[in-house]
Amino acid sequence: MASNETTAKVYNLFLQKGKGGFLTKNSSSLAEQKLFEFCVKNFEEMYDFFEKMGYELVDGGDYFYLNAIIKDKDLEEYLKPRIDALIKAINIFRFIYTCKKDLDVDYIVTSKELASAVTEDMAAKEQLGVIMAMRKGKTLIDDIEGKALNVLVKMGYMEKTDQYGGEYKVLSSYRHFQKMANSIENLKVKRKEEEDEEEW
Repeated sequence: MASNETTAKVYNLFLQKGKGGFLTKNSSSLAEQKLFEFCVKNFEEMYDFFEKMGYELVDGGDYFYLNAIIKDKDLEEYLKPRIDALIKAINIFRFIYTCKKDLDVDYIVTSKELASAVTEDMAAKEQLGVIMAMRKGKTLIDDIEGKALNVLVKMGYMEKTDQYGGEYKVLSSYRHFQKMANSIENLKVKRKEEEDEEEW
């Protein structure tokens, strides 16, 4: 049976993470790992707890996240900022892919190596231009951390593992991003096929 104290800790953790926050299995935080295991063992009770508060607790296998239970009339308003955020994440990950094509869960990325790739690879430089404009008085590393990597940290897809070395770890919630990104791409393909059929 789930303890009220630990249940409160899970709830408070999601509150701290804000919208779109994830509870991940491979977090470097031991406290978060324990809360993840707590949700695994007490999923049904935790699901009921959050449902009463207007949320659906979603089990992604090696991550959990909350979906707000939304009425149909409010769905468009609810989805728009989340779709905008997903598109931003897609563009940032595309930039990282140009530098690290084998990116996956538990992968370590540093702002220094990304900055080095930008100076050597035109494709990386062009993709970086999609997500940001260079800021006066800021180094390339500052911009990559501030406008790319830290954005993914805020979204819950990465965590900063070295406060001073610019080192970032890809969390298991990256799997959720991949699913959502694939859904967007499949939707684009479907719309293109429909448009082609209409032309005929």
